[in-house]
Amino acid sequence: MGKQKNLVTKWSPVSPMDFPRFESWLEEMAGKGLLVHRVQQNLFSLARVKFRRDEPHPHRRYRVCPAQGQQQAREEPSQELRELYAGAGWTYEGSFGRSWTTLYLFSSDDPEAQEPYTDPDSLRYALRFPKGNLLSYLFLLALNLWLYTAIAVMDMDLHQSPHLAAPLVTLFRVFLALLWVLQVLILGSDLLTVVLLRRRARRDQTVRPSLPLWPYRLQRLFARAAAVLLLTGMSAALLASLTDKVEKNIPLEEFQPDFSLLTLEEMAGDGSWTPWEDWTASEHVDLSPEMAEQADITIYYNAATMKRNPIFSPIQTYYIVQQGGTGAAGYGQMDLYYYIAAGSEQAWAQLADLTQQITRDRNIGDSAPDQLDFQRETVPGAEEFLVHQEEEDWDVVALEGDRVLRLTYNGALDLSDWYGEIAAMLTPNS
Repeated sequence: MGKQKNLVTKWSPVSPMDFPRFESWLEEMAGKGLLVHRVQQNLFSLARVKFRRDEPHPHRRYRVCPAQGQQQAREEPSQELRELYAGAGWTYEGSFGRSWTTLYLFSSDDPEAQEPYTDPDSLRYALRFPKGNLLSYLFLLALNLWLYTAIAVMDMDLHQSPHLAAPLVTLFRVFLALLWVLQVLILGSDLLTVVLLRRRARRDQTVRPSLPLWPYRLQRLFARAAAVLLLTGMSAALLASLTDKVEKNIPLEEFQPDFSLLTLEEMAGDGSWTPWEDWTASEHVDLSPEMAEQADITIYYNAATMKRNPIFSPIQTYYIVQQGGTGAAGYGQMDLYYYIAAGSEQAWAQLADLTQQITRDRNIGDSAPDQLDFQRETVPGAEEFLVHQEEEDWDVVALEGDRVLRLTYNGALDLSDWYGEIAAMLTPNS
């Protein structure tokens, strides 16, 4: 704890690649009793220096030395380089990395210590254009953007319809694109600094060329924008994770929604209803042990899934209720997809998407119609009540206020006898 209290952290006001200004700033700090402890560069290449408190060192000098040749991959200078600097009266203080090269920092309190680095050609060699590094960096930027975008698309809730998923995916893509652009701009400003440094070293024939301040100021601006963007994104993700609530495979007898759930047992009405048990692939299909492990998929019947996200999602609450079983009239299977939208507009858009989804689910082949023929029914308790029937397969889409449902049924019962009960599910319990 005492050691931490003795440390002071400051952001460098100039680019470390601007050797004279960066060295002068470190020397100014040394004159105030702040000696370099460690130089760090963050994700955006901005330099942050940790100083340790000490007595003032008015004669302290610092020199930055770029790694050369094979040393660029090293975090520490070679023993030969250390001995060379030590022989000239300079002490190694540490290293810090750039996008292009590693920089070594040396210090001396001897005013008579000779300059350790005097060859401009060596400086230009050390700062030569690293084409391989640049291409690799750009490739990683492109790969990261593609991967994150792909993950964003794949990770969307597949049960939500396109009009709801699209805004979220678009927002995520915009966020990633902005972050990617800022990364490229930061990289570009870093590259510009190196290019200017090499030109001025060639023009002035010096190992300590001075740079204009505007590239570093641009880099700081881009870095701050990227930091704000990352902080905003992480805060939004954290808030979403804290407010997002998911409960899966809730047994039907434990499921307590805020509406009167229509059940297959109620529809059977004669006490003969026997619910199906959960179906696990590996228990019913003869598979090899390896394939059984991979195909260990369970279908949960007579269970519900609930998802809530009241902040960011156009769908505030979402239920899936899966029922199946056998009664005196035969088997029956009924799935309920139930949505509580943020408002009436979102609910109507959801209803439109559900009809399209049913069309996609029911159509097979290129000759299938673009839109199924839904029959509009007038049912009390529902502003909109659409039905599509093919033999024993039923699809019902209904809306009331901010609530939408899709109900699929396959079985021997005439679902039209239950339109009123289906519509009643759209009215919340008082």
